[in-house]
Order: sequence, then C-alpha cells, then structure tokens
Amino acid sequence: MTTQPERLPTDVVEARLNHLIDRARRGRLLHEEADRFTTELRDLVRRMEDTEDERDRLAADVARLTAGQCTDQRAMCEQHHLPPVAGCPYPRCRTARDRDQRATTA
Repeated sequence: MTTQPERLPTDVVEARLNHLIDRARRGRLLHEEADRFTTELRDLVRRMEDTEDERDRLAADVARLTAGQCTDQRAMCEQHHLPPVAGCPYPRCRTARDRDQRATTA
C-alpha cells in the first residue's frame, strides 16, 4: 500500500507557488523548480476538487435532512426553506418545484 505524502498547509503551497511564478516571470526558473511547480500546482488543484466534492456532498446532505424534517412537521417546510427542497412532500415545495421544472424546459 502506498502512502500519500504529507500535505502542506494551503498558505505554504500558495507562498511556494508565488515564489516559483515570480522566478518564471523573470526567466530564472530551473528545471527542478518547474517540476516542483507542476507538482504543487497539481496538489492545489486536487485540494480544490476535494473541497468542491465535500461541498456538494454536504449540500446533498442538507437537502436530504431538510426534506426529512418536512415529513415530520409541515411547519418545518414553511419555516426553513424558501426555495423548494427535493423530496419535501408538502404542496408548497411540490408546486414551486413543478413551476421551476416547467420554466427550465420551456
């Protein structure tokens, strides 16, 4: 099993990238530095993708949990979500969702 190298804090990676970008702009970037730049840039992009995946997962959890609350109490539907929530069984959300779906297909 291969172990992932320890991740540096984002601010350290950003500082290193800024240094390498500065050297590249001055035409002083060495081959080893270019390799390191590529590696650190890939790491930063991977972190951004991981963060986006986590955000999407959390948003899906919030929608699922909010809809789950609505099945227990209609007041939850009326108090906690102005935009319609997928899975909410109450007419207010169903009507708004249907209206939004018709608008996007028109």
